[in-house]
Amino acid sequence: MVKNNRVVYTFPQSEDLTPAGWRVHDVKAVSFIQLGFSDPNEDGILVLADYITGIGRTGAKPFPVTIVYQREGKGFKILAKESEALTSRRVKTVRNAQEILWGEFQYLP
Repeated sequence: MVKNNRVVYTFPQSEDLTPAGWRVHDVKAVSFIQLGFSDPNEDGILVLADYITGIGRTGAKPFPVTIVYQREGKGFKILAKESEALTSRRVKTVRNAQEILWGEFQYLP
């Protein structure tokens, strides 16, 4: 993220969650979420996007991938376990992702 021509925050690449060859097809939603109760470092960003693996019948068919970022210093880290759970369930809405994060992973609304 850049503000006034200066890097304010950095985001890690998601190679573990999106292997080589996967490409973003369409970003569906970006949501700022609170992951903790009072610690400002516990806020995060939820990104829902459709990816494709390539061309052809099955490779060009978009599928949902969800990545949860948590603020860490001057950047963000990926919450891999949470992101993998949301992606494996093919979450398609911010609301559905929040329900899983709150209910299953005990993050605070």
